[in-house]
Amino acid sequence: MSGEIIDFEQKYSERKEKLRVEALRTFPWDEVESFRNEALEPIIRSLSDQKRIILLEMAYRLIFEAYAVGMVEAKKALSLKRGLSQEVDWNTVYLHFYKKLGEELIQETINDFAIFYWMEEWNSQSIYFLFEDIFQGWFIQGIKVALKLNIR
Repeated sequence: MSGEIIDFEQKYSERKEKLRVEALRTFPWDEVESFRNEALEPIIRSLSDQKRIILLEMAYRLIFEAYAVGMVEAKKALSLKRGLSQEVDWNTVYLHFYKKLGEELIQETINDFAIFYWMEEWNSQSIYFLFEDIFQGWFIQGIKVALKLNIR
């Protein structure tokens, strides 16, 4: 063991993959189904079947990514939360430290599905704002689950 070189990038990558597998194992599929029925369906019900399927696929991907990233970031997020001078909630931690990450992942997802090319601008902007809420909420849920299960 002495004199061994530790590849921190590889260790982080392995840890991240392990946490993604754990995210898949602990993912609350029933909550996603309920969320879909209560929050997404009313918004997308007037769209064609093809567009509805695309938006649902985007939402599912984003929900899982947010949850998994929240689990990966839980340890760091807890440290950042504790480092703030006052008692704050997870929404404040997200807005201060992770909003940009969320925006990048949302934009990446939107680009992957090219919704700005086939949706009217006001609809695509509405979807973007919805996805911001989705990402923030499921990111925080991922953090809470990781901390509750002591997955760090």
